[in-house]
Amino acid sequence: MKRLVAVASLAGLILAFGMFSTAQNQVRLQLGLLVDGSGSISATDFELVRSALIASLSDSNLIPHTGVVEITIVQFSDERARVEVAPTVLTADSVDDITSKLRSMTQGRGGTPLWLGIDAVTNAMVGSANFNIAERQTINIATDGQPQVPVSNIAVAQGITLSNQARDRAVSNGIDEIDAEGVGQAITDTGFRNFLLQLVWPQPGTLVDGVNNGSTFDPGFVTLVANFQDFEEALRAKVAAIVSSGGLNGNGDGDGTDRPGGGTAPGPGGRPIPFDTPMGTALLAGVLGTMMLVFRFKEHLRLGARK
Repeated sequence: MKRLVAVASLAGLILAFGMFSTAQNQVRLQLGLLVDGSGSISATDFELVRSALIASLSDSNLIPHTGVVEITIVQFSDERARVEVAPTVLTADSVDDITSKLRSMTQGRGGTPLWLGIDAVTNAMVGSANFNIAERQTINIATDGQPQVPVSNIAVAQGITLSNQARDRAVSNGIDEIDAEGVGQAITDTGFRNFLLQLVWPQPGTLVDGVNNGSTFDPGFVTLVANFQDFEEALRAKVAAIVSSGGLNGNGDGDGTDRPGGGTAPGPGGRPIPFDTPMGTALLAGVLGTMMLVFRFKEHLRLGARK
């Protein structure tokens, strides 16, 4: 009987470990990065944006490379939006492919069709196989000016309306959070700043210091960046904030221990795992499954002994 009970316990633990591993490595955060490639950005400054994206996404201490974050990158410029990196799960193996695509990204120049960018990144994220798996969908916008495409006779006022409508579509399709960086003129142009504050989601938008501790940022925030030389620092702070709000650790383990919640279970290295995360739920289910298997084996043996 003891041997059978031990076998049942082992089977339950194997089940728990399998569920634990699956939950640990599933995508929990979809992050869409919208990049302004319009003509108001010089080639030198566009290179600074590219370098900032590559450096931030390459840093596993900033954003986990463990399969818990999916990355999508879209450039909006000229009269179109272009998907530069289709939805890709960020891992130690995929990061080189992502950064390679960024290195080959060319600036579109022309106008600033932000609304097309919002629609494109939303469609890509919603169309991903991970959309129904991930707990959170976040879009981050980096731009240096208000939306407009003069060559198509779309002035700022219409560009703002179109961008707000695209934001509404994104939210109705399941995007949870939209944040923005306003670079350069957002520091002095109150119209640009106010546009970003009413565009982000959830509302009301919050203005934050781009170099502050990321944990102080609430969803729906706008960061003002003086120039593109400061962009990487602001982007890193913003990525840290988004990762933290998604319940993921910057140390790359993605175990969700930063996430507030109900009960906890012991995790790797003795760290607690909240039961309201996929990993904690899987571990709890495995433990309960083990208990049920042991109970059923004991009951089977008890009934057999009566015959």
